[in-house]
Amino acid sequence: EKKREEKVFEHTVYFGFDNFDLTSEELNQLGDFIMQFEGKEIVKSEVFGYADNTGTDIYNLRLSEERAKGVAMYLVKNGITIDQIYMEGKGELDNENPKSRNRRVEVRVVIFE
Repeated sequence: EKKREEKVFEHTVYFGFDNFDLTSEELNQLGDFIMQFEGKEIVKSEVFGYADNTGTDIYNLRLSEERAKGVAMYLVKNGITIDQIYMEGKGELDNENPKSRNRRVEVRVVIFE
């Protein structure tokens, strides 16, 4: 019998300034990303939201949570069950990246093959 292996897939969703709505372009890319798991056994999904460092820490924490929640809801709507999703808003990122790169949600999906 072939030994099953875990495979990890990653995708990043970007957001506009002070915004947690998914643009149609980001939705399409996320949809394409999720489609590849149809009929596969998902071990877990992780959704981490981030904000840039404009504004207060507490505001950015909430923004990062709303971004993560929006992406998680989209996963659920597209066949990933809620108990397979770990979701967290990580607040603001303060680094050398352009701010537009820090307004993001990182999605990791682990499947068994």
